[in-house]
Amino acid sequence: MAEKKVISFTTCLLLIGMLLFILSCGDLSDEETTDRIRFAEFFFFPTAPYIDKSYIEAVPADEVASLKIDYESEKAAIQQVYSEFYQAFNDRDMSSIKKILYTGVNIEFGIYVLGSGVEQRYHASNWITIRDMLQCIWSEQACAESMSNTFWKPNPTLSEFYIRSKHVNAPWDEASAKGFNYGIGDGTQDLLDVPGETYIYFVKINGEWKIYQLVSLAPNIAPRYKGKPPIDRYFNDAKYKAP
Repeated sequence: MAEKKVISFTTCLLLIGMLLFILSCGDLSDEETTDRIRFAEFFFFPTAPYIDKSYIEAVPADEVASLKIDYESEKAAIQQVYSEFYQAFNDRDMSSIKKILYTGVNIEFGIYVLGSGVEQRYHASNWITIRDMLQCIWSEQACAESMSNTFWKPNPTLSEFYIRSKHVNAPWDEASAKGFNYGIGDGTQDLLDVPGETYIYFVKINGEWKIYQLVSLAPNIAPRYKGKPPIDRYFNDAKYKAP
């Protein structure tokens, strides 16, 4: 009896947590609200057989690489999204940035620089804090001198793409990409002769690629990470590399 009470209490807590999670959607669009409900279902009840999770392609992660992907068109679409982000960032266009980013759960946005010999991390993990961080670093009198008047440089070109179809661990197609460009402010030494690095994780929602996680590493920071960026969803398995 005591065990059943514990299970019932735990179930109630999960249901209350899921309800609060869904109700916290705020001013999200219908599409974003639906995605949040899907994520709540996905994380709270990942194995429940009585819930219809038909939107998830039930393909084991180790078999995804064998699925047919139109790499050229997907690479072009991903590059277009990143180019739009690059332009919107430098144009200080917040509304476009919001459309380009996925604004649901577990998003990440970071810019890492070296200021006065110390690694400085400007990192946010939800849309509100990302927005506030961007407003800060776009200012000529930013909250951190090393990030004042920040722009993305030198170009929006991506050099590596990794793409895989949705599977049992991800409810959508996903991609990772790397580019030799980065966000840099007036207060940081400009080392454009030594490229910085940006790592991005994308998800494809309703036929459109969106940036889910992104981290920019200045040239004097990038070597410390040895190709392993501080965003948890980025992947670069050789079997997913786009030709």
